[in-house]
Amino acid sequence: MLILTQAYQKTATATMPRDGTVTKRFGVIKAIDRAHREIEFVASRQEIDRDGDVIITRGIDTANFRRNPVLLLDHDRGQRLGRVDSLTVERDAFGVDQLVGRASILPAGVSPAADQAYAELLHAALGGVSIGFLPTESDYTSVLRGQTGKTHRRTQLLEISIVPIPACASCTVTAKSWRGSEPVLEINDAEMVSFRDSDFADACGAVFADALSELVAEEIGTALWRQRGRID
Repeated sequence: MLILTQAYQKTATATMPRDGTVTKRFGVIKAIDRAHREIEFVASRQEIDRDGDVIITRGIDTANFRRNPVLLLDHDRGQRLGRVDSLTVERDAFGVDQLVGRASILPAGVSPAADQAYAELLHAALGGVSIGFLPTESDYTSVLRGQTGKTHRRTQLLEISIVPIPACASCTVTAKSWRGSEPVLEINDAEMVSFRDSDFADACGAVFADALSELVAEEIGTALWRQRGRID
């Protein structure tokens, strides 16, 4: 089963591999420190995903992961991007628990794949985060209004990956350096969605940039209507 990370969004899909590992990709990059090749990200957020499931943030056991905290690209164990330096449970501005991580990307020149992925992060061609985990205690008792699936009360974190930008239904995200660099991607509220067009187009093509901009705007507009109670 695939369980994605969740950062201010409610769209995710899931699949279950034979080994029982779950991955979900609805987390996002929060900040990029260009000077030190470091990133800050939300790996998981305690909210209802597209499958109707909820992951209890404080029930995520990170002990095994911390023994070998490798940051991967798209769940590929052969594509190592760097090291996760810290994982903490924080409560966001809406009072929701989320698992926040900070990671160091491999130094320039060590890995061509890591260099390319980091460049794509800087230009917003990559921006999603996905976790792989093993559910150890789950049930169908709802903990949030509108929940229709499982509650994963206890899980073991197995891996964290950087993935392409996921669809974002209720985003309030700014990807930028927490030491003051210019933002690459800004989604400040439901009325403003802006990309640095030249950089983004260079990274993934003008056609894709236009399509993604429209997709993000549509998803955020839908989220705003939901917040106002106009969509079920």
